[in-house]
Amino acid sequence: MNKNDFENYYQILGLPDFASIEEVKKRWEEIKQQSDVELKMPSEKLLKDYKLVEPIEKLFKAYSVLSNPLLKSEYDVLLKSSYEALKELNSSKVSNIKNLALYVPLLWFIFQTYILSKDTDTNSRLFAVFFFGLIIGGLLSIIISEIIDKLYKDSIIKSIAERNQISKEKLFNFLVGMPSFKKKVLEEDSKSILVGVFIFFIFLFYIGYPESLILIGKKLISLNTAVEKYWDKISSYINGTINIEACRGFYPNDDCYDVEADILNGYIKKIYFRNGGSLSFNAHLDQNGEAQDFDKYGNLWYFSIEEPYGEDSIIREGIKLWAKDNNYVITNENETPKEILPVGIPEDIKNWTPEERAEFLIKYFRDLKYNKNISKKEWRKITDLLKRKNILTDDVIKIIKDKLEKEKLKD
Repeated sequence: MNKNDFENYYQILGLPDFASIEEVKKRWEEIKQQSDVELKMPSEKLLKDYKLVEPIEKLFKAYSVLSNPLLKSEYDVLLKSSYEALKELNSSKVSNIKNLALYVPLLWFIFQTYILSKDTDTNSRLFAVFFFGLIIGGLLSIIISEIIDKLYKDSIIKSIAERNQISKEKLFNFLVGMPSFKKKVLEEDSKSILVGVFIFFIFLFYIGYPESLILIGKKLISLNTAVEKYWDKISSYINGTINIEACRGFYPNDDCYDVEADILNGYIKKIYFRNGGSLSFNAHLDQNGEAQDFDKYGNLWYFSIEEPYGEDSIIREGIKLWAKDNNYVITNENETPKEILPVGIPEDIKNWTPEERAEFLIKYFRDLKYNKNISKKEWRKITDLLKRKNILTDDVIKIIKDKLEKEKLKD
């Protein structure tokens, strides 16, 4: 028998807990009369030497303790203290503290992970960061809950031991052998093991996304989302000198040049012509890598970067610097951001009927031609963009042509 196994000596003798010495002795006589074996009180040495069978050994052991006033008093205090400890350890207060210690850190970490990743629209990375939250949050929860649980239980056992004037170690050793205490510990260990197994399987899935280890304390955002939502802030990180195309003139005449441009905080400040000469501007780049401004002579210029999102482009470099300063991790770095619609084109125009689009675009193009004075190059860019966006479709073009023909006939 394990030395830590609990034995209720009163139950062994068939007595209620805390029976008197007189009741113990009376019960012993009854057992002797009912037994086929002559029960004489052997010495401890005799018990060891003769190696009595367990049931008889238990009877002798129980009687030897409970018939001795000093040993019985010590045993009664331990038994009473153990019952008190079990009652408190099984209370809802302990369970609530254990659950709070187990689940609050996990939920807090998952919530923090959600906050860090709310800007992402990339599913694989989103899953990865949430799995990371479950793993670290779960492990922290188990560790914290076990520490708090142990400290709280130790305080209960210590308090009861001091109240009953016995040592904490002796009471704990006595408790460890009690079946009800063992069952409680086993249930709690099983709970922790299940959580641990759950976290382990999440970890196995999570290691498929090792790149997400860099996401600690950072926010996920796709290149598209970053450009659409934060272009004004990103553009302030665009600096350097690059080659761009610069076109001058009003519709329908224009002339274009390959020039070198100084860009500061997203603004084209100065352009240098190949054959000498320069002009100053304050033209703000948009997310398509284009800008426009008037020179000191009143001429309107249009500027464009040929490959604004090329591998080593000045815009991509600016996005990286912005992301670093603002704790973002850019997903889908190789994608090209969606082109923005020209100013004045409603975002929901795709949902309009072809007739509604045609009516709107006739007015829009007339305004471009007569009021905005855009260049031929800019005109082509706008119409090409509207075609790529499936706004200026074949059926819309046909309706526009028919309407313009009818207008000519009326005139």
